[in-house]
Amino acid sequence: ADGRGMAAALALGMDGVMMGTRFLASQEALPSERVKQRLVQAVTSDTVRTRIFDEVRGIDWPQGYSGRVIANKFSDSWVGEEQAFAASADQLRLEYEAALAADDVSIRAIWAGEVADLIKEVLPAQLIIESTLRGYATSVERLRTTR
Repeated sequence: ADGRGMAAALALGMDGVMMGTRFLASQEALPSERVKQRLVQAVTSDTVRTRIFDEVRGIDWPQGYSGRVIANKFSDSWVGEEQAFAASADQLRLEYEAALAADDVSIRAIWAGEVADLIKEVLPAQLIIESTLRGYATSVERLRTTR
């Protein structure tokens, strides 16, 4: 989500970084301002890995695959309650579709990584890139001069 993380990843031998969560909170991103502001308010402990949002949308991923979301009322109610969810799945799908239409962030999924707590504001994508590259350069220079 920032230049320090990018420098750390590359120093550890990674070929690149994924910054989807950071760019979700960009002015150009398609989600609503309500979604973006919920992301800006998030802290690390707000995220949870779950399959429940795939299940409510009827997406059948193989077992073992899940996504990380900002926890909300819906995930709090159904994570770990998959059998109870299955018994009410049809009704819950209708409720979920209504929540999507209403942009209800207490129910709809906001996909986000653990770095959500590093995101403090919605910015233009260009500024995110420039800031990330500056932070990367600063971190690399600090590593070079620290001995």
